[in-house]
Amino acid sequence: MKRISFFIDSLAGGGAERVMLNLANRYALQGYAVDIVLAHKRGEYLSDVDERVRLIDLKVSRFWQYFFPLIRYFRNEQPDVMLSATTILNLLAIMTRKMTLVKTRLVVSEHIDIVSFAERGALQRPKIVRQLLRFIYPLADQVVAVSKGAANSLATFANLPLATIKPIYNGVIDQHKLDLANEPIDHPWIGESKEKGIPVVLGVGRLQDQKNFPMLLRAFAMLREKTPARLIILGEGELRDSLQQQAENLKIDQDVSLHGFEDNPFKYLKNANVFALSSFYEGLPTVLIEALACGCPVVSTDCPSGPNEILENGRYGALVKVDDDKEFADALYKALVKEQSSSEEHQQHKKNLVEYAEKFGVEQAFAAYSEVLQLNPLEDLNAQK
Repeated sequence: MKRISFFIDSLAGGGAERVMLNLANRYALQGYAVDIVLAHKRGEYLSDVDERVRLIDLKVSRFWQYFFPLIRYFRNEQPDVMLSATTILNLLAIMTRKMTLVKTRLVVSEHIDIVSFAERGALQRPKIVRQLLRFIYPLADQVVAVSKGAANSLATFANLPLATIKPIYNGVIDQHKLDLANEPIDHPWIGESKEKGIPVVLGVGRLQDQKNFPMLLRAFAMLREKTPARLIILGEGELRDSLQQQAENLKIDQDVSLHGFEDNPFKYLKNANVFALSSFYEGLPTVLIEALACGCPVVSTDCPSGPNEILENGRYGALVKVDDDKEFADALYKALVKEQSSSEEHQQHKKNLVEYAEKFGVEQAFAAYSEVLQLNPLEDLNAQK
């Protein structure tokens, strides 16, 4: 039986973690022996791990601590294939495989626009990382990026040939997730219990610098000057207290709900009047695709990278300049006016969003990753019998 390993820091509630978990569960369903190797066994998605998937906890927190536990894992388990995610763990996986001389096929994946990531100061020692990427990434069997924009960014940052980086869109949509959108909501502002006539703007993401929720709050305050509205933000993070204080300072705190992490955002996306993505940068924002699949109109910053690709240059949702409060507020207002019109044209647009989102289906991503991992589930399953 072939063993597939997925290497990621944790199963905290982010897009990269969700993609890796979806793939791990799917390969386990196909009959493979599957490991999820974690630096820390923590995160909101732990409860979603299929019982057939084995969790490996390296119990490390610093870069230099990874090597020996990862070396032991490679030598003891010798997985046939490993898929790793995020820059630093990708480098660790490549170097460790080289040191152990195992024959594991190694595919590394980038889930962020690394140029913007570095420019925002989120990447430690960017000059050193750039050189490491330039010389170490070619040692992987395949480099994957979650969008064409993320691939271009990586090629530019690390001076790598663009042709060596394969874009694979995240597998986001399946029937199970669409079914989750029909679950009841326990929130007084949205769903069946919501007060009539007050539209809801929805934001989703970790409460951290990348998502630029301070701009969303400023834009929402401007929107409130034009029309009654409410804002719900699903997510948790280190900026919770400062965002709450900002909402109070803007005198919008009575209409802002920092709801916390929500395991099922789909039911909120289906019932919100508009979804807002305010990020400084992304890779391929999974939640933007989920909003489309739920038929929710979207307003997004035209940040690097992903929104422009997903929305096809504004065809499927509004794109505005990064960190522009006024333009974002205007786009939210226009989206709410259209959404509340209930016109036949608008209803057709929402239907088009749902149909378009199917291109980001789990099956398409599963097939693409199986190709780069050199797995053929049907043949491999027959070979095991």
